[in-house]
Amino acid sequence: MKLFKDEFRAIFYVKDYEANVKFYGEGLELESNYSWNDAPDDRGIKYLIAGGFLEIIRREPPLPQGAASIMIEAENVSACYHHLKKKNYLVFSEELSDRPYGIRCFRLLDPNGNDVVIFSYLDKLGIEGAVS
Repeated sequence: MKLFKDEFRAIFYVKDYEANVKFYGEGLELESNYSWNDAPDDRGIKYLIAGGFLEIIRREPPLPQGAASIMIEAENVSACYHHLKKKNYLVFSEELSDRPYGIRCFRLLDPNGNDVVIFSYLDKLGIEGAVS
């Protein structure tokens, strides 16, 4: 039995809307397909990420939310890492490294303290050696 349809969406309720829009839109260069600005404390934006969406929402009163982790597969994680390292406002919590379970990844912290893991599968990169 199929229980779910086609859309997957993660939602982050944030205190600093502008900082998060800068992080995901300008920093990670994610494309948005929808946003709203109904009031200073009722704003949101939806970003397209691979086969799903990430929605950033500023709403009063805020919905309590702890830190979360998301993983985004990159075309080439090494190229992505070197591109993003040029942006001095991005906070890297872990540098580029290979994992024994077959991925190469790095981690960032968004302005809300969420863990953002960017990765590629080593076999899709055709890499079996050390980090370049």
